[in-house]
Order: sequence, then structure tokens, then C-alpha cells
Amino acid sequence: MQAHTATEIASQPDLWPRAAELAGDAADVRTGWRTLLSTVRFEALAIIGVLALTAILVNTTPGATRAVAGPSGPLQQTQIFATGKATLMVTPNRPGANMVHIMLARADGTPLTVQRAEVELTLAAKGIGPITRNLAPAGPGQYMLDSSSDLSIVGDWSIDVVLLIDDFTEERLTFADPVS
Repeated sequence: MQAHTATEIASQPDLWPRAAELAGDAADVRTGWRTLLSTVRFEALAIIGVLALTAILVNTTPGATRAVAGPSGPLQQTQIFATGKATLMVTPNRPGANMVHIMLARADGTPLTVQRAEVELTLAAKGIGPITRNLAPAGPGQYMLDSSSDLSIVGDWSIDVVLLIDDFTEERLTFADPVS
């Protein structure tokens, strides 16, 4: 293919259709380059925008779904029942291993010994329980569950203390235990 100058094309009318075709090809090429450059500019701006948004999100503290109270401390609650009173202590009252200790006393304050003492642990919001555990005697009127990992999930636990006072008398006491 021979290259022609503009003067040659103008002086030879038989080359005019070819010149128009070449000019059209050149216009298409220029349009293609313009489109490519516009696309590259858009992609570069989009990448910069994505990087800026990522930088903002990385340095932003996520919002809490609900207000969370600080860690709970040891739990100590007392309830009165027909033959005396029961004091429940849960230490350290955090998710993980906890000690459950119950002290029983008659109305006159003397220790109350029972035939059997057990606890039923329930976390209704999560569908857990009741988890039944027998308490071991730990002294006159004292019963203990040492190093139990049953309260391993944060939530509002219900602790039912079931006491078999004698062959015919059973007491059931319910304590609320917020573990956090």
C-alpha cells in the first residue's frame, strides 16, 4: 500500500473515495482512543474512591447493637422460704468457670442441713437448660458446686435451687443471675 500526500489526493479524484475511507478509519481510531482514555480515567477515579471509603471504614468504630453493661461482679442474693433462708453466691459471676455456694439457715439463724441440694441453670433467651447439678456439702448448712463452667454464656440466667429438706418436703427457690 502506497502512502499519498494530501496534495496528491486532491489532484487525483480517483483517490478521493480511499481518502474518505482512511479519514473515517482515523476518526474511528480517535473515537476508540477517547473511549479508552475515558474508561481508564473513570476506573482510576473509582479505585481512588474505593480506597478512600476503605480507609474511612477501617478507622471507624462499629456501632453497638445494644448497650452492654460492664462485667458483673460476684452475685449474692438471699431468699426466705418456709423453714429458713437461703443465700446464693456465684463467684466470680463471669462467663467461664464459676463457684456456686449456698448457705442455708433456719429462722433462728442456725445452719440448716438438707438431704439433697441441687441447682438448675437456665438461659431461656438462648434455649439453654435446665442444666441440673448436685451440690456437695461444704460444712454445716453449706453446699457448693466448685469450678463449674456451665455459666459460660453472657445473659440473664435463672438459677433454681432445689432443696430436699426431708423425705416429704422440697423447696424450690429461683434466683436471677445476670452474667456478663
